[in-house]
Amino acid sequence: MSIIRYYLIHTILWYRYLGMNLSNTTLILLGAGSSSRFKTQMKKQWLYTGDTPLWLHVAEHFEKSAHFDQIIIVSTQDEIRLMKNFASYTYIEGGESRQASLSNALQKVTSEYVLVSDIARCCVPSEMIARIMEAKGEGACIVPVLPVADTLYLDNMTYRQGEGKDHSNPSTLCYKNAQKST
Repeated sequence: MSIIRYYLIHTILWYRYLGMNLSNTTLILLGAGSSSRFKTQMKKQWLYTGDTPLWLHVAEHFEKSAHFDQIIIVSTQDEIRLMKNFASYTYIEGGESRQASLSNALQKVTSEYVLVSDIARCCVPSEMIARIMEAKGEGACIVPVLPVADTLYLDNMTYRQGEGKDHSNPSTLCYKNAQKST
């Protein structure tokens, strides 16, 4: 680790300790879907990693990786009642679609920036979260792209492993722009 990165990390931790707000960012974790592609009776967010349900594991991971002014968990009304027994985040009932769920959550945001991810995305590296947070002011939307791990076929063309890029979650967006688009 370079001395500059070391200094930056310790400065951020010190500011967090003093209670200073560096992020002006809200985290929205979407989890109101039915998990129909998962083909089990239990929704993905209620699978456990050790003693912790997946949704809480993901929220705590993001919380450890970056400072957020607010963390909003979007789920169904029944699940929110259960989730409130685990942690004191802001809980919002989802809508009929991912877009409607995000729109419901955006109505409660007071920060300038929003980082959006899915509860099912449980393995987002802390380094990726940090890079997104560092780049948040550079555009209206910051979306990580990763090399494609599979061979793709599109319009009679073949793209071999590593030739293409695919977008990934989480993404961050400027709240003022996001509010206009929902």
